[in-house]
Amino acid sequence: MNLTSILSSFLTPVRVITNFKDSPKILLRIAATPIHGSSRRYSNASSSDQKIYELRQYTIISKDARKAIQAANENIHNRMKHSKCTGFWLSELGGLNEFIHIWEYESLAQRATVRKNLSEDPGFIGMTEKLFPYFQSMTNAVTVPMSWFPTIKEVTTSTGIYSMESWVVADSTHSYEGVEKYYKHVEANYDAQLVGALRTIFGPVVNSAILLWKYNNLDTAAKIQCDSFKDSRLKVTTGEYKVSSKVLSSMPFSPLK
Repeated sequence: MNLTSILSSFLTPVRVITNFKDSPKILLRIAATPIHGSSRRYSNASSSDQKIYELRQYTIISKDARKAIQAANENIHNRMKHSKCTGFWLSELGGLNEFIHIWEYESLAQRATVRKNLSEDPGFIGMTEKLFPYFQSMTNAVTVPMSWFPTIKEVTTSTGIYSMESWVVADSTHSYEGVEKYYKHVEANYDAQLVGALRTIFGPVVNSAILLWKYNNLDTAAKIQCDSFKDSRLKVTTGEYKVSSKVLSSMPFSPLK
């Protein structure tokens, strides 16, 4: 395979949509386009029996937030019947009016099959025609679990709040060791539960880790951040990682409450 064909296999599925009122059918055609060579590239990134999780983030046009939330509540069953939704949230802090959702797949091949089926499902097409005009932007990333946290946990309590932390490794000389140490110290010393620990293999920032936390209350999350300025075990070395976070509330239909 020459360089041109290699680049084409990566770039063919990538499109930029700027007019969301006309985009549902365009996006569905893109979704049904197979990613050439995806199985080979995935096997190089993770073990063949490892699940993948697709993280999607949709930014809602502010004036349409109420309509988008209502449309999602009324129509999301048309999407959830096709594959497993791990969680579906609305951002509260660190980002406003964002749908953040995670979908589980056995492989990239299964994801391709699901996306093809979606593009042929009248119910899902109808849902996109109702929802997509309310979105300002849409991004996604393919992630795999960290070796020290192999799956997203089920949460039994229906109360509390979530946060999603993005840890970007500054350069290739650093690893995720600091992320693991941070998680272990937080769980041992605070009323916080790590629900998922993922790393991106495709997406806007490939060398990043995603930590999904559940807290009984938001004050606990705030205390951890405040303590990080004085507790060396919580400090993040600026030269190694860049960290951002969002506070999330679960949508009524979200499997993770």
